[in-house]
Amino acid sequence: MNDDQERAILAVHVRGLDGMCVGCRVWWSLLVLAGGLGDQPAGADDHGALPGGAGVSTHGPVLPIWSCDGCGAPWPCATRRRELQAEFVDAPMSLALYMGSQFVRAAEDLTRAPAGTLHRRFLGWLR
Repeated sequence: MNDDQERAILAVHVRGLDGMCVGCRVWWSLLVLAGGLGDQPAGADDHGALPGGAGVSTHGPVLPIWSCDGCGAPWPCATRRRELQAEFVDAPMSLALYMGSQFVRAAEDLTRAPAGTLHRRFLGWLR
């Protein structure tokens, strides 16, 4: 990644629903894909509350099967999609980059799933 790409990603500092900057989330995803830092889970202090006093989303992916930890549906489930759209409302390109990185990770884990199906699941709902 060159300096211009890094600046473009880091220029988007918008607080997401879970308290993490959406630009930083994309940067982290790109580092993980590049093998830069490894896939470290967030600690309990790494997240803020959702609007309205709700806790951090329970609709995260269960790896390597990519099901939703909150409802058991294929991840991203409908609830997580709504949360992500709200979280990235001011940064749609960052959401696309984030979901693209998740698509790549899922394709590595779900090797028997058709690429078109995974593409629709991870990217087809973005507008």
